[in-house]
Amino acid sequence: MNLFGDAIAWIFSPDRASGALPLSEAIGTHLAFTFVSVLLAALLAVPAGWLIGHTGRGREVAVALSGAARAVPSFGLVLLLVLVLGVTHKVAASTTAFVLLAIPPILAGAYAGIEAVDRRVVDGARAVGMTSGQVLRTVE
Repeated sequence: MNLFGDAIAWIFSPDRASGALPLSEAIGTHLAFTFVSVLLAALLAVPAGWLIGHTGRGREVAVALSGAARAVPSFGLVLLLVLVLGVTHKVAASTTAFVLLAIPPILAGAYAGIEAVDRRVVDGARAVGMTSGQVLRTVE
């Protein structure tokens, strides 16, 4: 019994291409939810991470919230949001949950990337007269 081969055979079975929700449509829906959720999370978390990394303000709060949010079980959050928003808003509840779950790693990555820049380089950029925005855009 080849479990991997059986799984591939099940995926490409003609039975999966028909019915109420064909497998290809379900995969496309899943990928669309994932893409939209990660895009929205990046639009929120990347500028916040850059700001925290650049100014250093809110560092402790961001690290604490980011670490705590990683421990939230995803199914529990989806279920909670479905109950709060209502059963008829399952798409909004799941997208909101996915965005909330995607923010912590993106925020941590953006913050860590800016913070990893050598402070001597940043000080040098400020010494030659660069503004804070120029330092963020060109150096960090």
